[in-house]
Amino acid sequence: MKVGVMTFHDGINHGGFFQALCLSKYIQSLGYECEILNYKTRKHWLNEYAAFLVKKNVFQVLKNIKKIGLFKSEHSKLSCFPASLTTSEEKIKSIAKDYDYIVYGSDIIWDYQYGFTGDSSIYFGEGMQPKIANVSYAASMGRVVDDRIPEKFGDLLSSYKAIGVRDDNTKAMVESSSHKAVKVVDPTLLVGREDIESYMGGGSDKPLVEGKYMLIYAFHFPEEYQRKVKAYASANGLKLVAVGYPVDCAEVNMTEIGPSGWLNLFDHAESIVTSTFHGTIFAIHYRKPFLTIANPAIKHKAGSLLKDLELTSRYREGDLPLEKLHDEIYGSIDEKLACVREPSREFLAQALSS
Repeated sequence: MKVGVMTFHDGINHGGFFQALCLSKYIQSLGYECEILNYKTRKHWLNEYAAFLVKKNVFQVLKNIKKIGLFKSEHSKLSCFPASLTTSEEKIKSIAKDYDYIVYGSDIIWDYQYGFTGDSSIYFGEGMQPKIANVSYAASMGRVVDDRIPEKFGDLLSSYKAIGVRDDNTKAMVESSSHKAVKVVDPTLLVGREDIESYMGGGSDKPLVEGKYMLIYAFHFPEEYQRKVKAYASANGLKLVAVGYPVDCAEVNMTEIGPSGWLNLFDHAESIVTSTFHGTIFAIHYRKPFLTIANPAIKHKAGSLLKDLELTSRYREGDLPLEKLHDEIYGSIDEKLACVREPSREFLAQALSS
């Protein structure tokens, strides 16, 4: 059986890279041949490179060029077809006919109001005709909050054998169009940390940053939080290290880090402050003390996950109680993860069974 995955895999984004890697590798572990369909809308491709390269700060542009290079080298770990990225809808629709199933994978591929990525119709399956059926796994509508999804997209979901979504909001919206949806975990939680490190060629014992440090992985980081974090780090003898996105209060800004380096920084951090969904997941993977800063971009997905894991105290809106960072939160985390992971694995196995 041959499975193709449609997702946002090609971006210069750590979470996007790892969700694509974990989903395709896990499907392969079920005994299927699995490839990521190497497609992106032209608008998405142009907007992404503009966001990295059209900046007044030349030094930041040079760091971004290095980051792009690191991502491109590690994209070789993804099994993609065709070998070169295509922005042609007609080409990818033709290729889709060679697969038994198309899995519309995790990420906000169903955010039909997100202008940055362009027309989302193909990510709902428009014109895609695999031999057996379309399936979704952990697809999300991101920030969209409507009473009902547009009729066009509801009609496209009729071709799906099974619909797995990543959060409660997406589940409610899919069901508003009279389709059954099952909430499943993000692909990065289908597997353990050791699995992810093995996909990347093994973990690293040597830290990229010497000494003890607090890691910041945040695109949304208000000034009042920066002041608190700086005072906390100073009082506890910690460096402040930012990864992915520059932060003014950080002593070290490692914005040019690729996926392997990103894992290394999570692995060796003393604690983590993040404003991202996958930052939250990998803090949990590495069993680190963490706080997640609330923001509209992750409200549905991160809020939904932390509710399931009974970690809602880690999701902070309006305050940042750093004194609670080291409260014990992982005592029964393995059992809680198993409760959400195993049904998700079963869903995917059944969705792809003939």
